[in-house]
Amino acid sequence: MYRASPGRTYASVAKDLGVNHETLRVWAREAEQAAVPGTAEATALSARPRPAPCSATRPARRPPRR
Repeated sequence: MYRASPGRTYASVAKDLGVNHETLRVWAREAEQAAVPGTAEATALSARPRPAPCSATRPARRPPRR
């Protein structure tokens, strides 16, 4: 959103999203670094294993007490 809106500041976009402007700045910096092929972050993001579905990690529900 920040990059798609030239002329807007981190603070104005962050306010629209309801986050701190520093948080948005860090996210934007991390996204830019991850987009560069061959960087450690880009490699780590593509090599990261996918998480298991929630049902596989969540214990079975107990039946309700009567």
